[in-house]
Amino acid sequence: MSKFQGAILAPIPAFARHLLWKIQDLAKVEFALDAIKEFIDGEKIAIGYGKKLVDLLGIENNQLKAFHPPVGAQRDIPSNEYDLWLWIRSAEIGELVHLQQLLESKLAGLFVLEDVVQCFKYKEGRDLTGYEDGTENPVDKDALNVAVGDMNDAYAVLQIWQHNLNRFHSFTPEEKDLLIGRRLKDNEEIEDAPDSAHVKRTAQESFEPEAFMVRRSMPWSDGCSSGLAFLSFEKNGMNAFESQFKRMLGLEDGVEDGLFRFSVPIKTSYFWIPEV
Repeated sequence: MSKFQGAILAPIPAFARHLLWKIQDLAKVEFALDAIKEFIDGEKIAIGYGKKLVDLLGIENNQLKAFHPPVGAQRDIPSNEYDLWLWIRSAEIGELVHLQQLLESKLAGLFVLEDVVQCFKYKEGRDLTGYEDGTENPVDKDALNVAVGDMNDAYAVLQIWQHNLNRFHSFTPEEKDLLIGRRLKDNEEIEDAPDSAHVKRTAQESFEPEAFMVRRSMPWSDGCSSGLAFLSFEKNGMNAFESQFKRMLGLEDGVEDGLFRFSVPIKTSYFWIPEV
């Protein structure tokens, strides 16, 4: 019996990689997907399709689209269209090396690996700033209801944020807390934090309709740069993400999210996550 991809709701692993591909041989797309399907279990290896691939396969999907920066955005927000997303996950980084090599060998000449984002779990699940990530995430049945649709599919947003940690650590502890909207020492929300605090900008229940999504973000590093690989899942397109992101950019009220004082998004991509 078919089911949704388990990685959507599974706990964050110790290590993960986002493998981002573009089609090389249009005539052999179905052959390429057939070559890797036996390895896609939806848990250790999850898969997502970009807009071009969905259209090429003739799949009727009115929810999936390419990411475009919101109208009126005062920042340069790159849009990155990839045709195929493979999310490999493991407790061992060595296993990721072997999984990536396997997938590359199967897709050689059919898809081109355009980018690799190496992710890892930091402490018990924190951003590199030290603050807990995903505090208000839905859990259990609520998470299932938010992320997975009636057809056991989902939609994913992958947005890579690059941190300037030197700048972040130039702030005082109080300034850091007010940027995030929570205290580092106990993760408690600061009621009188400024409107620019990240927690206030993205309070899921404060939108109409409510903007809930299931996040599975992890820190990333390429050895020189680092940040957060934001990953979220929704069952009906990317509406919750887009609502939150517009507010973060200050498009509702002119107040920009405090995150932009030390971090910027450098890649944003949308994917459809089919059932296993």
